[in-house]
Amino acid sequence: MLNFTDINYLAVLVATIVAFGLGAVWYTALFGKSWQKEVGLNEKQLNDTNYLRTYGGSFVCMFLMMVLLASLLKGLGISGNSELMEAAKTGFLVGLFFVSASAAINYIYEFKSMKLFLINTSYQTIFLTIGSIIIALWN
Repeated sequence: MLNFTDINYLAVLVATIVAFGLGAVWYTALFGKSWQKEVGLNEKQLNDTNYLRTYGGSFVCMFLMMVLLASLLKGLGISGNSELMEAAKTGFLVGLFFVSASAAINYIYEFKSMKLFLINTSYQTIFLTIGSIIIALWN
């Protein structure tokens, strides 16, 4: 059963910050130009964004994902150094089967490119995998 009262929220916060930082690198240095082309945004549009809504909203969403992930790991009894591979597998599978499959449904109907799908869902799968490891280490 999922329990949200027995979660190490500091670990959740650190995992969220790491995920957010990874996103900064992912969507600038690693795949920034490709992502920008795939979504059809120019530099002016990116610079004119409401940063609080964009970055604040994504941070809150990442935090909520990490809270659920922490509860799931706790419910599965995955914690500590000895369980790091299980934590990593859990985060990876959540990213692959929930995030990627859910996004794929939208991408299919919206006729979005496979390249954009891979950029976005691989990022989320990786940050959930890393987040699972961080959360397990702190529990």
